[in-house]
Amino acid sequence: MKKSLILIIGMLIGSGLTVGWQFRISTPESFETNGTIESSYDAFIESLIKSGEFVQSHEYYSSDREKAQAYIHILSSLIGSTKQEVFIDSNFPYFNNINTFTKAGMDNADQTYHQTFLNGSGVYRVWGNRGSSRTITFTTYLPDSLSKSLHVLDKLEYDEDGNYEIILGGRNKNSTNWMPLDNTLTRLLVRQTYSDWDNEIPATVHVDRIDEGRPFYPTIDSESVSDDLLNLANKVLLNTTRWPEFQLKRIEQLIEVNTISKPRKTGQTGGLVGRLMSHGHFNLMDDEVLVIKAWPTNAKYQGIQLGNPWWQSLDYANRITSLSGDQSLVSSDGAYYYILSKTDPGYANWLDIENYNRGAILMRWDGLEDAYLDPSLYPSAYIAKFEELKSILPSDEKIISKNERINQIEKRRRHVQKRFNY
Repeated sequence: MKKSLILIIGMLIGSGLTVGWQFRISTPESFETNGTIESSYDAFIESLIKSGEFVQSHEYYSSDREKAQAYIHILSSLIGSTKQEVFIDSNFPYFNNINTFTKAGMDNADQTYHQTFLNGSGVYRVWGNRGSSRTITFTTYLPDSLSKSLHVLDKLEYDEDGNYEIILGGRNKNSTNWMPLDNTLTRLLVRQTYSDWDNEIPATVHVDRIDEGRPFYPTIDSESVSDDLLNLANKVLLNTTRWPEFQLKRIEQLIEVNTISKPRKTGQTGGLVGRLMSHGHFNLMDDEVLVIKAWPTNAKYQGIQLGNPWWQSLDYANRITSLSGDQSLVSSDGAYYYILSKTDPGYANWLDIENYNRGAILMRWDGLEDAYLDPSLYPSAYIAKFEELKSILPSDEKIISKNERINQIEKRRRHVQKRFNY
């Protein structure tokens, strides 16, 4: 009975029928100070202490790998939040790139994220070169990372050299490249998606405030830094606690282990508008594999990736922990067979779970008409012993050599370095 109830709830999540699910995760109590810069700094230090106490008491603080990653999780949040909360001035903004040093919230291994804060009363110019990423989307939100989207621009106009300009705020002068701004602090998130890692080139994105009401110089004083430190204290602790609780309460407790949910529309809950996503989680013994069967679609982009229990993507540069549609081998029966295991079985569509026994699975589809996928194309998953794998897959499933695997990983690392300009 309990198992059936879990499956039913999981189906509701997959179909997007739950309302406000992202707000049901408890949030830590906010820090309060006496307004001095010293008390704000003390709050920041206290946030690190409380973050450590949180991970040490969490059920994911179990294996050596999970314990080690717990502190990487805190440090990633610290680096990303410091850049966002302290060093970005909404009147003089720069884009903060979520990258391999600042992973959080199950970042997509096939995406780059550039984000910044904007003063909603101002006017901004975003400019750069389109590059050749599979997709690029500009979305505005309220500051919280789980807020629903306010406005979306996903049809970008650019010149013959790929140069573009977008105006945010003010009045629209009959331009496609215009986005409104609400009169409040606004977060601008630019997503780029890559499918053909060998050939797609990242776009460049830059931003300036251009209205006459902008200040002439940035202001840095004790009051502004005190506010920034307090915001940083609250954001570090929030990010440290939010994402593993999301994995625990919205994935593990609602979706049966070693299964994959039916796709749901992410735009309904703050994600990318027009995207479908399936969730799952694995828990495997060392001699077990999880096989996920999926199908090619006419989506502009589709991909699968793995994450750790702290809700960060696994190492997608130095290991094969994600595969896009362009990177996936289609089997003789027309399907993709993704194989999750610690040991490399030699098949092309192997996904390395690193040294974790448990973790997250995400699948995404972008660019489908009406964000609809026929049920016959839904993914499925089943667990097996490692030695049973050959009898499960098509008899002619391709085996790749050790050198081919090394070359596959070298290409991934090369792309990631180009993507982030490392």
